[in-house]
Amino acid sequence: MKIFCSKLLVITLLLLFGLGISIAQDRKKKTVEEKKIKLETRWNYQIESGTPSNTGIKASTIQYNQDTQRKNWILFDKEGREKYVYTYEYSKNTTNCYRTDNNGKKVLDYVQEYDNAGHLIKEIRYTGNGELKDILQITLDDTGVPIKEERLNAKKEKTLEVSYIYDRNNNKVYKTLKDYQANKFFEIVLEKDAQGKVIVRKLYDASGPLMEHTVQVWDDKGIIKQRISYDNNGDLLRKEVYSLDEITQSRTESIFMGKTSNLVSFVVYTYEYY
Repeated sequence: MKIFCSKLLVITLLLLFGLGISIAQDRKKKTVEEKKIKLETRWNYQIESGTPSNTGIKASTIQYNQDTQRKNWILFDKEGREKYVYTYEYSKNTTNCYRTDNNGKKVLDYVQEYDNAGHLIKEIRYTGNGELKDILQITLDDTGVPIKEERLNAKKEKTLEVSYIYDRNNNKVYKTLKDYQANKFFEIVLEKDAQGKVIVRKLYDASGPLMEHTVQVWDDKGIIKQRISYDNNGDLLRKEVYSLDEITQSRTESIFMGKTSNLVSFVVYTYEYY
């Protein structure tokens, strides 16, 4: 159980901090095949004996404006009823996100602040009761890339810190992650291709040993195809496979876990365009 929890922690940390981007969400949604997305619908499929069911369950919808910004994000329960509705308000330097539950209670979920160039520099998150949850502060260099990210709790105590060092000659990024709550420290090395896409991601314990090695495969259009993670013994931890239906423009996401590569998640995304 201890080993499993440790691996799960590593996977979670990589998903949060290993992608070479800010740990907060991008302000704008990337388009599929350069088209402007109007509506994205996520369909979750139950896994039965390692095979996805024939019918998907609508899990969420995201509606975008013509500037590719989110207008609303709706989460559904298993019966197809609206569970939460997130709405967004934009100004030049801020984004406000509100959450409304199925009882009609509306609260401020988070506020994001941007510099004049559109780079995220601060995010303030709130609890369901409208109380301060935590604060993310991002320090940028002169080119607008992050060099430090700090997460503070409601008491303004530092709980997490990520520092960046860029080796632009060799297309590498070195990240130091300090989790003060768990008292754990990690080093992450990202290797990029000529287009700036992360192709290799290595996670090290602060004492030196390699903990996890991830390889990412992209197609010639810059769309992710596979993300495969191995432990320090070379055994498979997690495999993500993405595919695009050229006719319907729908996307599928398959996730496999463990040495036996068991299918644990199958998701389909469908789109409507402007």
